[in-house]
Amino acid sequence: MSLDFKDKQGGKRYGALRKKQEDELDEVNRDFLDGDTYKDVEDLEEKLNEYKAYRARRV
Repeated sequence: MSLDFKDKQGGKRYGALRKKQEDELDEVNRDFLDGDTYKDVEDLEEKLNEYKAYRARRV
């Protein structure tokens, strides 16, 4: 991905990319919550949400 300083729509594309990433992470998290593998983990949904918030701050 190259930077085009003449492109004034970059922020919109960035926002769309972040939304897509968030939706994909939500889908993965839903798989964890609905599956049997991690059903015994306490507060799994809270932990997944904390990780999601952490990732959002780092980008």
